[in-house]
Amino acid sequence: MVVLRNSLRLPHTSLPLHSKEKFLPLLVKRPSELHVGLEVESLNGVLSVSMSSREVLLSKEKIKACRIEIANQRLDVTLLVLDMQDLDVILGMDWLSANHASIDYFRKEVVFNPPSRTSFKFKGAGIVCVPKVISAMKASNYSARYPNVFPDELPGLPPPREINFAIELEPGAAPILRAPYKMAPAELKKLKVQLQVLLDKGFIRPSVSPWGALVLFVKKKDGSMRLCIDYRELNKVTIKNRYPLPRIDDLFDQLQGATVFSKIDLRSGYHQLRIRDSDFLKLLSVPDTGILSSS
Repeated sequence: MVVLRNSLRLPHTSLPLHSKEKFLPLLVKRPSELHVGLEVESLNGVLSVSMSSREVLLSKEKIKACRIEIANQRLDVTLLVLDMQDLDVILGMDWLSANHASIDYFRKEVVFNPPSRTSFKFKGAGIVCVPKVISAMKASNYSARYPNVFPDELPGLPPPREINFAIELEPGAAPILRAPYKMAPAELKKLKVQLQVLLDKGFIRPSVSPWGALVLFVKKKDGSMRLCIDYRELNKVTIKNRYPLPRIDDLFDQLQGATVFSKIDLRSGYHQLRIRDSDFLKLLSVPDTGILSSS
């Protein structure tokens, strides 16, 4: 199967896609969106097309005798029109078979042997994307040149944005306050150190709010202790978000055609989510040292 992306002249790659009846040539954008003067005709009925992602699309139109160009050779094809945004044209098995096409996967080429003309080949670009690697020394030089972009520590709270994190409570929910967990002397000492660090950074502040969650330590894999806040009681009276989680296959589909990928691990990720001002009081913690709230 041959796929044309962004232009009717440029074959790109292969994609498994089939209709329920036959492997048909498809135009997956409207001609007006491709800026070409193609005449569209209505089908006698509606054709159901099943995609490789299990999505079913309906086609009601076709384009007869559309001329495309592959490897400097002009060929005619009848196209069905589908509503897709990622590709321009898909040439299916029926069309490839009619032109006696064979695919050489090793050489990455398609050989056409049409009955009415001489044979010709289309060979893929064969582009290999080599990842660019930045040395650790060069990376440290960059970070030293731009300290405002790569600070050693996060400078306080994130700025106010268009949308801030909100905690919506169920109607009639009353403030929740629990007595602090008992801690061992070593834990209490470590707690005071961590709280002082958070106070100095401006992430927390003393408070007298009627809300309060419990503070505890959880041992990590390396044996060190992680400071955690037990918000289970608050979660019980919080209105849960009902929006659907994203589908993994849809996310992968959005990466089609991308050549550069990056992964960002946010440092102190929870401190980069700004809470709505009216919800600060709901995030109080109750350590043995007193009541504290997020700033």
